[in-house]
Amino acid sequence: MLFYVITNREKCTLISNIDNLNSLLDNCANSDWLFCYPYEINSALKNKLIYCLEHQWYDNKNIDLLWLTVQNYDFPHLTAQQLSKDDVSWVGKVSLIKKILETDRSILENNYRLLNYLIEHKTLFQADLIQSKLNKNNIVYHKNILAIVPHYECNEWLDYCLFSLINQSVKLTDIVVVDDQSSKMPKNISANYPQVTLLKSKHKIGPYQIIQSVINDSDYDYYMFQDADDWSMIDRLRVSIELMDKMGADMVGTQEYRVDDINHTLTPVVYPLNVNKALQEKPGHPLLHPTSLIKRSAFLRVNGFANALLYGADTEFLLRSHFHLKIYNSPEFGYFRRKRHNSLTTSPTTGLGTPEREKLLNTLKAIAYNNYQIVKQGKIPSTTPLVSKPCVKFEKVP
Repeated sequence: MLFYVITNREKCTLISNIDNLNSLLDNCANSDWLFCYPYEINSALKNKLIYCLEHQWYDNKNIDLLWLTVQNYDFPHLTAQQLSKDDVSWVGKVSLIKKILETDRSILENNYRLLNYLIEHKTLFQADLIQSKLNKNNIVYHKNILAIVPHYECNEWLDYCLFSLINQSVKLTDIVVVDDQSSKMPKNISANYPQVTLLKSKHKIGPYQIIQSVINDSDYDYYMFQDADDWSMIDRLRVSIELMDKMGADMVGTQEYRVDDINHTLTPVVYPLNVNKALQEKPGHPLLHPTSLIKRSAFLRVNGFANALLYGADTEFLLRSHFHLKIYNSPEFGYFRRKRHNSLTTSPTTGLGTPEREKLLNTLKAIAYNNYQIVKQGKIPSTTPLVSKPCVKFEKVP
C-alpha cells in the first residue's frame, strides 16, 4: 500500500518511507487527510480526490474516514460480481491516523483490521465512489421511513448496526428490531438507542415473516431493510431516496463491501444498476436484499414475501416482483455485509449449496422461466408468492 498526505486542501504528497509516517504527520493539521491506495496515483485521480475533499468531505466534522472505490470497472449487466480486495482504498483524517499509530501501525496496512478497529472504537465512517455522478446537495426529505432489523443471535454485531442507522445523514422516522427467539434478548443493546423499538416474536418465524408482519401492521411510506450483523453507510438512505426519486423507482439497492470474517478480507461486490434489465431474460442475483429501500405501496402490490420460507424468500420476491416493479441499484457503496459462520447463507443446514437450498433455487428458476414464457404470450405473470402464511403480532419489550 502507498500513503499520500493531503494538506491545505490542495497538496497531495507521496510518503516514500512509511517508517517516517509518525514524524511527518506531526507537521500536519489534525483536519488534514492521509490517503491509502495500492498504486501510484495519476494526476487525474489526484485532482479528483482533492476536488472531493474540498467540496464533499473536508468540512464534515462527523466523518473521520472514508472507504473509497475508484471506478476503474464496468458495472455488471446480469448478476453480482466480486471485485479484487485491492480495489478498496481509504482516506482518513490525520487525527484518527495518529490514534491508530499509537496502537499498531500495521493496522493501516490491512483493510480488514482497520475496519474492525473502527467498529471497536465506534468511529463514524462513510463510503464513496470516485466518479459517481449522483447529486450530493443537502436536501431535506419529508418521508416516513421505517428501518426493519430482524434479529437472531446477533448481539455481537447489533450495536454497530444500530449505530449506523441512528447516524444516517437523512434521518429515519423510526427503527424497529424484532428478536426471533434469541438465547439472549438484545435488550441492553437496544436500550442504548432511545430511537429504537425492540419487539419479540412468540416463537421462531424467520426474517421474512418478521418483515412481512411489520409492514402489514404499520403504515410508513417506505421501509429500509437491514440485517442485524451488517451495517449501513451513513449516506445509504440519502442516495437511495435520491435514486428512487430520480428514476421513479419502487425499490432500490446499493453496492456492497463484503466483510469476510472467515477469510479476514474486505472486498467490493458490484451489482447491475438496472435490475429489471438484468432479469429481463433469465434469473440471476442482481440485487442484495438487505441493501434495499422499498415503497410500502409497491411491496403490497406484489403481495410481499413468500413468508412461509425460512430462507430464499428474497430471491423469490425479486424473481416475481421485477415484472411489476421498477427496481434499480445505486452505483454507491451503501452497505457492509458480513460473511460469517452459522448465518443463513453459511449454515450446514440452510447455507448456499446445501441440498434443500438448491432444491428451492431450482424451483424458483423453473417458475421464472415459465414467467418469461407468459410474458412472451403477452400476458402478465402472477404476483402470488410461492408459499404464504398469516402474519403475526409481536410483543413490545419494555
